[in-house]
Amino acid sequence: MILLAVWSFASPWMLPWLAAVAIPVAIHLWSRRRYQDEAWAATQFLLAAIRKHQRRLTVEQMLLLAIRVLVLVLLAIALAEPMLSGWPIGTTTTDEPPRFTVLVIDTSYSMGFQEKGRSRFEHATQLATDSVRRAKPGDAFALVTLSEPPSVVVAQPSANHAAIVDEIDKLELSHAGADLSPTLHEVANLLNAVAESQSRFLDRRVEFLTDLGRTTWQAATTPECRQQLNDLNNLATLEFLHTGSVKANNLAVTRIETDGRAVVGGEAFAIHVEIENAGAANENQKRIELFVDERKVGEKHVNVAASARAGVSFNQQIDVPGDREMVARLSSDGLSVDDSRWLIVPVRETIRVLCIEGKLNAAAYVALALNPSDETAMPRQVQVVSEYALLEKDLHAYDCVFMCNVARLGPTEATVLRDYVASGGGLVVALGDIVNANSYNDQLSAADDRPLLPLMLKSVTTGEPRYFVADGYEHPLVKPFRGHQRAGLLTVPVWSYWQFDKLAEEAEVALRFGNNEPAIVASTFGRGRVVVVSTALSPESVNTSDEGTTPWNALPAWPSFPPLVHELVHFATKGMQDRRNIIVGEGLASRFLADEAEDDFSLQCPDGIEIRPDEINQTGWSLAETTQSGVYRAAQATTNRSERFAANLDTKESDLVAIDRELLAEFASDESVVVREASENPVSLFRSMLTCMIVLLVIETVLAWSFGRAKAM
Repeated sequence: MILLAVWSFASPWMLPWLAAVAIPVAIHLWSRRRYQDEAWAATQFLLAAIRKHQRRLTVEQMLLLAIRVLVLVLLAIALAEPMLSGWPIGTTTTDEPPRFTVLVIDTSYSMGFQEKGRSRFEHATQLATDSVRRAKPGDAFALVTLSEPPSVVVAQPSANHAAIVDEIDKLELSHAGADLSPTLHEVANLLNAVAESQSRFLDRRVEFLTDLGRTTWQAATTPECRQQLNDLNNLATLEFLHTGSVKANNLAVTRIETDGRAVVGGEAFAIHVEIENAGAANENQKRIELFVDERKVGEKHVNVAASARAGVSFNQQIDVPGDREMVARLSSDGLSVDDSRWLIVPVRETIRVLCIEGKLNAAAYVALALNPSDETAMPRQVQVVSEYALLEKDLHAYDCVFMCNVARLGPTEATVLRDYVASGGGLVVALGDIVNANSYNDQLSAADDRPLLPLMLKSVTTGEPRYFVADGYEHPLVKPFRGHQRAGLLTVPVWSYWQFDKLAEEAEVALRFGNNEPAIVASTFGRGRVVVVSTALSPESVNTSDEGTTPWNALPAWPSFPPLVHELVHFATKGMQDRRNIIVGEGLASRFLADEAEDDFSLQCPDGIEIRPDEINQTGWSLAETTQSGVYRAAQATTNRSERFAANLDTKESDLVAIDRELLAEFASDESVVVREASENPVSLFRSMLTCMIVLLVIETVLAWSFGRAKAM
């Protein structure tokens, strides 16, 4: 393609200073000396000498005036920041048929990477703007964002080029990735509609302005996307403009979390931070800082190998209960949006546990392990109720619920438990000798949607003692027992337990028996966690035979029982924190709002703008989707209550490596698919203009001195 050099100006409002060129001209005219003719015989000889040199003097004066004028012209143009770019010759030929172009601009956050003084996104929007501005009258455009989900900004072909440029200027980078297949589907819909209804657009084109990041464009190799691209190629000419560099290094904070337990005021806990290096070069001594409520509390340096991850930990203790906003921050690089990651840690005055027992004293040992002195000032407050109180209690007032040997559940009880766990509560189901398997399976394990329990109850097995196997203590629930074999977790005899069947894929076996059957199974449900213990947590569950009565296990009498119960609570209640920490695109929800105070409620986004939740009523409020990374703040002035939520990036988009461009051209055998590097940023002529101006000033000075000296002689 032939390119013609064209000028544009980054600061065109400075061009009126060109009027300053009139200044030296005015001075020249003003300073011209006027003479009166006086007859004097001696002057005849002088006039003859002056006429001899008059032409030379005029040339010298005009040359100096021209240089001075040119200096001011160059100064005014330099201040307007002229830019030199390429313009394809022939795009404005009036005898060509009108063209319809679909501009597809990548708005995934990787496009925010800074290169050569501006971001890839700014480069893409500038290229799109240039494409619109050089179009012929009658050429039409549509505008689609390559995002997750895609957005059709201009759906109908528009020949209003100024309006299209305005829409391009309004585009903003998202804090998410991009979904290729739905975007291609939207583009195909636009092209099909134009092909059917507006036959005058015989020349159709799709311009993708993107960094070709492999996180998004690797999908182009799938059969579905390859078919979509082939279909598009049959409808239009495809052009892929690569706005990023082939090699780009980037570090990102990919994880920040506590050590997996609910945080109680006055208790020490650890914060773990993970950094990923998505580049091809090692990064050494990178600074990572930890802030708590905008106050810096720690700093460490870490080495991260190429294409690897590294972690650091900070120890903290917070005495005052309340929501604490924590952020891990890397030293800034070309992509700043993934250099920070937030964590909201609800610091509790106490952990509230509700124990529901289906048999007298079925939860007594759990309560004793959590609160031996039965004091309300203890870090864990425990309330024991019978199974009949399940519907009477507001489960959302508790951080964790233990169901100990509860015989059966009805549909209403099952719904209450589902709502509680889905909203972030922790549920521990300890089985026993009166549990009805059919009731549990029907109400909790065989729901039409995702079941609350990740398994089915099969039958009770009884016989020779079985012992726990921890598999290296890898699971977070039993990891604290590593190195503490004297606690006896693996020596507890278990004579009776429930066998499980049909474990779900998401089920995690935290502890098993020596015969490889699960003993403790954990799973997530909504924002909460469920833990199922196959045996009883009290000696009240017994097996009666001709030989007498045998307890299900000796666990309550073993030294490992109290720490195991504590770890069950720690693990189950992590959903409290998970509820406050989400990925951009997920929703928010809370139950603290009272109906009479709806008008006094505010929800503030990370950018400081207040928005209205999608739902707000007497049961709480909810926001269907978050769009920004950072901290969301919900507050209610009348009740003086507030909550904070952290939305973080899905850091898969932090991988800036581009796919092999040949993969996009492989599906077409003709030349209707163009994959090329976007033209370089327009070259700034500011320094060149300034250099020329300085050179001219030097020349003007030398010439003025030379002319004056010759004149004096």
